[in-house]
Amino acid sequence: MRSDKFSEDTTVGLDQLLTVRMAQLCGEAPSKAVGKGQPGPIPNQRPIASKAAAQFRKDLLVFFESYGRDGTIPRLSLLPMLESAIAVGLSTIILSTVRILEHWLTEGEVPEQNEQQPWERFVDCSGSADPQLRDASEQSGDLARRQLQRLSTILMYLRLLDFFVSTESDLASQKNGLPPKEPDATEWLNLLGSLARGAHDESRDAEKFFRNSARKLVQASDPEQPTDLRLDILQNETDGRKHGVRLAEALTLALEQSSKSRIQESFHAALMTDEPHGLARRRRITLRKALPSGRKTMDAISFVLSNTALEYLVHRHLRRDGKGNKPKDLSFPEFLQLLRERYGFYIDQPPPNMAVPNELLQRNRRVLERRLRDLGLLVGVNDAERMKKLRTRYIPNDDMGESQEAVAI
Repeated sequence: MRSDKFSEDTTVGLDQLLTVRMAQLCGEAPSKAVGKGQPGPIPNQRPIASKAAAQFRKDLLVFFESYGRDGTIPRLSLLPMLESAIAVGLSTIILSTVRILEHWLTEGEVPEQNEQQPWERFVDCSGSADPQLRDASEQSGDLARRQLQRLSTILMYLRLLDFFVSTESDLASQKNGLPPKEPDATEWLNLLGSLARGAHDESRDAEKFFRNSARKLVQASDPEQPTDLRLDILQNETDGRKHGVRLAEALTLALEQSSKSRIQESFHAALMTDEPHGLARRRRITLRKALPSGRKTMDAISFVLSNTALEYLVHRHLRRDGKGNKPKDLSFPEFLQLLRERYGFYIDQPPPNMAVPNELLQRNRRVLERRLRDLGLLVGVNDAERMKKLRTRYIPNDDMGESQEAVAI
C-alpha cells in the first residue's frame, strides 16, 4: 500500500502530476472493504456548495488549458500557482458551505445554486507587514473561526435528524420513497430541513425523540460532579431553542473537549496556513482580559494573498470561459469586484459582517496595486481607474501566433 515511488525526473502531464502529489500527501491508498470490520467504499459525494465547486472546476480547466501546455509557464513557477489555486478553491467551498448551512438552519432548505454566495473575509494585502491591516484581517479570521464552530453544531444537528429519519421515524419504512443521500444530497437536506422547521408531519415526533434523548443523558450523568456546561445546555428546556439543537450543541461541545476540531484543522489545511503559497498567516497572541489562572493565549489568523495567488488569479481571469478561452480585458476595479463576488475576498470595501475604517481600506487597495505593478501584472497610462489594466506575464502558445501576426502587420 506504500511501496510505490515517483521519480521526479519522469515526464508526466499536469493532471497526472496533480494525482501523484495528492497520492503522496495521502501516504497510502484507502483500505478495501474485504470483510467484517473493514472500512466501506468511499461514497461519491458532491459538495452542497455547488456554485463554488463548479467555479473551482472551471478555474482549473481554464487555467490549465491556457497555460499548462507546451511549457507556457515553467514547472517551477506553475506548481506554486497550482498550490494557491487549490487553496483558493477549497477554502471558498468550505466557507460557502458555512453560508449555505446557516441558510438551511433558518429557512430549512439549501439555496439554489444561483443564490449561493461565498462567506466574506477581509484580506490583508500587506501580507502581515502592516499591523493595522493585519489586525483587521485577524478580526475577520476570528469571525470565520466562530462561524466554523457554529458549523460543527449544525452538522451535528443534521446527523441527529438523519439518524431519526433513518431509524426512528415512520419514514424509515419508506426507504425507496426517500430522496437519495448521494451523490447530490440537496433533496435529502431539504427533507431534514422540513423536519427542523416544523413543516413535516414527523416534526413533533422528532422533537419528542430529541427531548427524551437529552433527558436520558442528564439522568445518566453523575449528580455529584461539578457544574458542567454540557449538562446546563441539556437541562435548559425553556430557552426557546429546539431540543434537537440543544442536544447537538451539547454533543459538539463534548467532542471538542475530547479532541481537536476536525473542521478547524480542515479549514487551515485548505487555506495552507503559514505555507509560502497559502492564504493565511497565524500568530500567537495574548488575550487582553485578565483571567484568574493567568494570561491566556490563542492563535489569530489573518487572510493574505501571496504573490503566487495573485499571479494565478490574474492569469486565470484574463482568459474567457468557454471554447478557446480567448483573452479578455480586465481593469483593476473590475478585478477587485471579481474577487469579492466570486471568492469573498474584500480588499477596498468592508465585509458586510464587520466595520473597517475607510482610510485603512484605501491603504489596502494601494498596497495591492503596488504589488501588482511590482509583479508586472498591472499597467496604466494615467491615473484613471478604468485605464489601469491587468496583464499576463506568460502568454499562451495560442496567442503567440496572433501577437507575431499583429507585429508583422
